[in-house]
Amino acid sequence: MLVGALTFALVLAAPTRADVAPSPFAGGAGFAPSKDDAAHGVAMAGEKVVLTVHAAPEGAFLVVDATFRMTSPKKVTLEAAFPGQGVPVGPGVFAVHPRLYGFAAFVDDKPVAARAQEKRFTSEAGPPGRGYKRTRTETWHTFPVVIDDATTLRVRYAVVADGQTTLNDPPLTYASAGYILHTGAAWAGAIGEVVVEVRAGAAVDLAAVGVRTADMPERSYVSLTSSSPPPPPSPPNTTRTTSVITTTWTNLEPTAQHDLEITWPATTIVGYGDPTALQPVLEAAARR
Repeated sequence: MLVGALTFALVLAAPTRADVAPSPFAGGAGFAPSKDDAAHGVAMAGEKVVLTVHAAPEGAFLVVDATFRMTSPKKVTLEAAFPGQGVPVGPGVFAVHPRLYGFAAFVDDKPVAARAQEKRFTSEAGPPGRGYKRTRTETWHTFPVVIDDATTLRVRYAVVADGQTTLNDPPLTYASAGYILHTGAAWAGAIGEVVVEVRAGAAVDLAAVGVRTADMPERSYVSLTSSSPPPPPSPPNTTRTTSVITTTWTNLEPTAQHDLEITWPATTIVGYGDPTALQPVLEAAARR
């Protein structure tokens, strides 16, 4: 039996912005085997992600409910690890993952115990003769899993959204959060089917929610012909109903161009501020 580790996808919001200037695409680490472990022939047969956007009075947030259908030619014992608060997004990127609230994990529809492990790292910094030690911490949410010919993994958690206030008169406030798909390419073969559903929580009008992939222009919030904002964007492989926005791919070998950003109107953006008032709301929403 092979033993290893793997890393899963999560949401990371873009930095709060004060205008509608171009900004880096929102993103984070993806669902992939760890750097120290080969895929061992493990394939992802399907991925379904339900992203529910909220605009609570305490702050905007997103609930992630992601299900992964995995298959392996032989049983593989892995430690599933989801990067949380303080974990660097990637090499050379000055950004870290957000805190995951209410994290819960399931294997083949059965809840499994997940634990938040804090890792502390110390490094030398500063010029010669005036050096000092710099310390940072990372939180990883982990649980064990055995993958065989048909194993389903599911995780659910909430994250605080970031966003921007536009230059409209009066200004408009929009929350934003991203979901990363491209690291799914590290599994054996293509992903048979990827379905991302975006749903509206309380106080959100789904008709105003935007969905875009990284190869699409950044969402425009200012119309030059009327006082109303332009229609929200959607990728071409997307359908909209009154209850759900669904983006679907089949036999996908995802690249960074498939990564998603979700934007929606909100009244309060906590961003990198103090989420104390929002925390109980996040925990309750994640565990529904």
